[in-house]
Amino acid sequence: MGGLWPGKLVYRAVVLLMAAQMALGFGLSPGVARKDLRIRVGQYNILAANLANNLKSWFWYGYSGLKSPAGEDGAAAQPRRPAYREDGLDDVRLQVFGYGRSPLLADFWASILKKYVKIWNLFFPYELERPSHYEEGEHGLSHSDLLVLKLRDALVHFFYRDSIELAPEGEKDLAHHLFVSPAVKRTRNFELWQRIAGHVGLGLADLPAEKWDELERKRVAIDELRQRNTEDGTGDATSSVIAPDGSRWDCIADFNRTLRSFLAGFLDGEAPDEAVRQVLEEKCLRLAQLVAFSDNDMKDILRIQHESFDWQQRVQAIVGEIAKRECSAWGISELDEHEDISNALRSNPLTSRLRLVAFKHRKTLRVDDGVGIYADEGDFDVEGVGYVRYGAAAVARADERQRQQLHLRVHAGRIADGIIAPETEYKKVFHPVGGQGGLPSADEEVAKMLQQGQPVAYTYTDKLNPEQGRWFDERVATLVVLRSKVEDEADVAVRILLAATHLWHTQNNPVAEELRLIETQQMMQAMSHFKHCVEETLGSVDAEVVCGDFNDAPNFAWYEGRGDFPDPSSPDVPTTPVVEYMTQAQGFMDVLADVDGRRTPTTYTMARSYPIDYIFVRQPELRGGDAAPASLLEVKADDVQQIRLARQSRSTGTLELLPFGASEDAVTGTPMPAVGTQDTVPSDHVPVSATLRFKVAQSCADAVTTILHNRDYHS
Repeated sequence: MGGLWPGKLVYRAVVLLMAAQMALGFGLSPGVARKDLRIRVGQYNILAANLANNLKSWFWYGYSGLKSPAGEDGAAAQPRRPAYREDGLDDVRLQVFGYGRSPLLADFWASILKKYVKIWNLFFPYELERPSHYEEGEHGLSHSDLLVLKLRDALVHFFYRDSIELAPEGEKDLAHHLFVSPAVKRTRNFELWQRIAGHVGLGLADLPAEKWDELERKRVAIDELRQRNTEDGTGDATSSVIAPDGSRWDCIADFNRTLRSFLAGFLDGEAPDEAVRQVLEEKCLRLAQLVAFSDNDMKDILRIQHESFDWQQRVQAIVGEIAKRECSAWGISELDEHEDISNALRSNPLTSRLRLVAFKHRKTLRVDDGVGIYADEGDFDVEGVGYVRYGAAAVARADERQRQQLHLRVHAGRIADGIIAPETEYKKVFHPVGGQGGLPSADEEVAKMLQQGQPVAYTYTDKLNPEQGRWFDERVATLVVLRSKVEDEADVAVRILLAATHLWHTQNNPVAEELRLIETQQMMQAMSHFKHCVEETLGSVDAEVVCGDFNDAPNFAWYEGRGDFPDPSSPDVPTTPVVEYMTQAQGFMDVLADVDGRRTPTTYTMARSYPIDYIFVRQPELRGGDAAPASLLEVKADDVQQIRLARQSRSTGTLELLPFGASEDAVTGTPMPAVGTQDTVPSDHVPVSATLRFKVAQSCADAVTTILHNRDYHS
């Protein structure tokens, strides 16, 4: 039947009346109604390729240690000699490290070999992080023997860093920082060295007091010269770079020469250098053998390294995780190979519209990782970009005079293809925020930056060169203003201010908690000014979203030694400083928190599992009491993926999943390969996501069309 029959005419008249009533009910003009708009946002720390595509995490992935002689059924086994590397040190190894995975050995690798010996540092030539060195098997040597030789060389070189050529990081972490007389100061790292290296003759437990005094005088001479250099302006007490005069290096060389003689057993200090070096090399070889892994462990380490850490495999799995959640905006932490991620996103039909709109390196150089924001080009227009360079460490240690120099300022950045240029690549003109020092406010300058499409760069110092690193953190937040696209000019778009960040490392540490709190306060100060300028220049912001790896659990119940809290959801459990500041002082909603305050971990290792990734949401207060063109009605988080760790089956040698929450006997944490029913986990974090539902203004004509379209009405 053609045309409209009377029932339909009546229905459409009722719909028009409803649309008008909706508009009036919302305080809008009669020609405007409301409709729902849903925006999905996600947060994902993807584990940077520069951190994962090497063996920096190898100790925790695949290493089993000395196997216990106990049988599968737990029955007592006949005593037998331990066999791990079969190098004459297995009895010592059992005495020092025991059976299985040794936390003491892990500590030695992290606190001594990484920090002082620099086995993974890019400034040094040891290249222990390259799997190819072990997979190829140079000169027919086993993986384990190759590791021993490389470790020996690194240990020997540590005691010969007597010049800037041999110590490219300057005075930082040289031998005189580790070998401090126990009579002067007992240090954890020296005691750790003694506990392990002492078994191969590299300890100083039996060094006579007068020899310790001699070594200590030489160490003090280095510190006194540094102090003189600082006072006369040729050096910096907090810098790792030594003044260019030769006298400082002469003192360091004198200390190292004496230390080498003592470690080699020549206490009179008159032995030829060749004799000292020969003995030292032999002892360093024994230490390398003691702390190295067996060939079987090395094979497992290299296999899991390839399956879990290889970047070319991980990038596809990362994009697969992003695609599952169908978000139109993402905050990505630890992003370095952004071209690979962007290309993989474009190649996936579910993510092909995601574009990198803002990325900032953590460092002031174009190296390593940073924080990025991706947005769906079909859903959003990008109206503004900015970033915050934190200065928490400088604030924490500054005296009153230095603190006067640490205030929020802004300059115009540079951007190309979503990549914000590092600060060292262009000249900057700084403008104080808030008119400090009697100077005009930076509002007008920020408005110009927004209008001209320049990134708004917030910092707390104008000292941004790498050698001035004590003035700034290698941590940032990126800021983006996203405006939802509309089909009709009469419709109202939603404007979101989205921030993504990655805060200071190390959980369950009061000093790190203070630094994270300062960084968060600095982010909020900059974000507040950015939002103010956006609203003055572009229009009102309908919601603020902050996502990131905040590196802190919601409360102290997650941390050992911070109180006895059997129920994490109890209101008596103190909230960690960052979360308390965001939720209480700033009024943000912690979207991922359940109603009862419980959380699911977002990062998993064999040592701990914590919920440290967040999505915070806040809707600005309305101005003048009128209804907002767009109002945030609901925020709903998606379920967080739970991860099961894996152990090595005693019967088959393959990986098998442990129960949820179990870590005993685990030989791999995340990232980890597919095991059993669990898919590949491509990062040491899992992604988190949420839906924001807005009520937005809509023309009455569009409202009628929407209602009619959604109603199944047949003649």
